[in-house]
Amino acid sequence: MDIDNVIKQTAIRYENVLRDYYPSFDHVGFTERNLTFNFCSTFYNIADDDKLIIWQEVPIKNSDASKKEHFDSLIISRKEKAIYLVEAKRLGDRGKIGSIKTDFDRMKKKWKSINIDDDAKTYSKYAVVIADIWIPHKDERKKKTKERLLSEFTNTFKKSVQYEVTKNNGPLTENEQYFILGYVEKIVD
Repeated sequence: MDIDNVIKQTAIRYENVLRDYYPSFDHVGFTERNLTFNFCSTFYNIADDDKLIIWQEVPIKNSDASKKEHFDSLIISRKEKAIYLVEAKRLGDRGKIGSIKTDFDRMKKKWKSINIDDDAKTYSKYAVVIADIWIPHKDERKKKTKERLLSEFTNTFKKSVQYEVTKNNGPLTENEQYFILGYVEKIVD
């Protein structure tokens, strides 16, 4: 699956939704769950795979039962013989870049701790991060901070992609720009 295309089509999906329904007010942002839902839905629509498995909030088995962890989403394509572990992030502060790195390490180390059959364990595995960021126009301090954060994301994840979500070929709102970002990395056993 061309994950870059899935991310691009996810941004287009956001444009279509936000053209008719804008769910935010009073600086209430979009939750990460919307990123995983729209990414997975887009993946499903592109995949042409009637045996595709998509699951949200995938539990990770830990030796310490009190430590509850999960991956945001899991996609298993029997057709491609591939597994995609998906984490979503809203980039609001510099700590999120470190959090994404931690998520990648966790996906690489703990994919074996999810409940999948032996056949699926032999599939190619991919760690995917889908993220979003708002860049304000009017608050110069916040604008510079968010632009640095966007730059840090693209510098840290060299092969990442970014797509601006627009409305009528312009910014989504008059006060800010909105970007969907993504990065995929193959997990090597």
